[in-house]
Amino acid sequence: CQHPHALILAGQTLFAGGSGNVASYSTENGKQIWQAPVSGNAFGLAVANGILFVSTDNGTIHAFGTKSSQ
Repeated sequence: CQHPHALILAGQTLFAGGSGNVASYSTENGKQIWQAPVSGNAFGLAVANGILFVSTDNGTIHAFGTKSSQ
């Protein structure tokens, strides 16, 4: 598995944390929807108000969202 560190379900989307990246997958068909780089291993995932927060083992917190969620 390329994203073994963390999993979180938000609606119909599964977010998964990996080494140097985070990705999302459709729960309907299992296909990858999106991927983005992060600095370090993505161990902490949280979703609030349409924004994905990712914390890594080097202390960095990343936030990902759409323009409509900001």
